[in-house]
Amino acid sequence: AKVGGRRGPALNAPQQPNGNRFNGTAYPAARYYTQTEIREVVAFARSMGVMVIPEIDTPAHCAALIAAARAHGVDLGRAELRDPGCVARDPEGQQLRWGAPNCMGGTHGIVLPEPPAVAFLQDVFSEVAGLFPAPYFHLGGDEAGYFRDEAYASPKATELKRQLNLSSSEGLQGYLTD
Repeated sequence: AKVGGRRGPALNAPQQPNGNRFNGTAYPAARYYTQTEIREVVAFARSMGVMVIPEIDTPAHCAALIAAARAHGVDLGRAELRDPGCVARDPEGQQLRWGAPNCMGGTHGIVLPEPPAVAFLQDVFSEVAGLFPAPYFHLGGDEAGYFRDEAYASPKATELKRQLNLSSSEGLQGYLTD
């Protein structure tokens, strides 16, 4: 969380007084809930009749997770801080010369489900699931289609698909999320 809880500014606000075209939402320090805080939120929600369901976006939209894993010596896959395929425009509609942070408002990342990555994710999922009594755990995955085919066309991913007897990028995503 101390690595993945950091965030850069977003491109969705008018020009700031300092000339910056970002909305100023960059975090000066990592933001995250401690396990104690999560337990308190879950207990309060339960007292209000609300079930809290955890979500960890994977295999895509997870650059923060990939960065955090790398801090622990595990490479989960590809992370990009900018998506050149997205057209970024300033508030006046002028195209910026560099790509937007991404089309969905965060940073791209896609997990390549090699055995060390899968083992790391299973540990993370187990730890997080242990904090929530909900019978559900949401993995996201809906953002993967935006760049999955390109990312999973790499030689490393192609070899992994061959080893797993998978014929498509969707199949490789499903290997991780099913």
